[in-house]
Amino acid sequence: MAQDIQGDDPIRPHKRPEDFAGRPEDTEPAVGIFWFAVDAAGILGMLAQICLLADAEPYGDCLTFPDGHYEVWTRWQRIGPPDRALARTIKETEYDEWPRGRIVFDRAIDRFIVYADRRITSLGLTGRIVEHFRLPKDRVIIRHDQHYSSPRSIKASA
Repeated sequence: MAQDIQGDDPIRPHKRPEDFAGRPEDTEPAVGIFWFAVDAAGILGMLAQICLLADAEPYGDCLTFPDGHYEVWTRWQRIGPPDRALARTIKETEYDEWPRGRIVFDRAIDRFIVYADRRITSLGLTGRIVEHFRLPKDRVIIRHDQHYSSPRSIKASA
């Protein structure tokens, strides 16, 4: 299983939208899966599980994160997420209720493709995804994917 680039913790901390900047030493782009969800206090946070390209799984011409949204979410439901602020949200909802997406690297065109729920792009949150995964802005393609559509509304600010 892929390791988080910051250590053994499989997800990044839950943050307010204005706190999404990566650490300065984190410079290598990553692929992975992500969600935007609201915690019990009404704060919008981003949950993500990531891996470096060297640890990614080949899928045709692409490199992708090896686990799916369902597997990661149900694991968090069993063991609890590292971020306790979103523990109740994860425990009481299902993985497909929240806007989510996946980032893959397409080796044939040398581009990172962000597949995301339309709610995410309509709220202007793709910049935060690009920053969080340290994607080179000139090599990113944003695509909507019906597979990641969700019933929940989110707000871009707390």
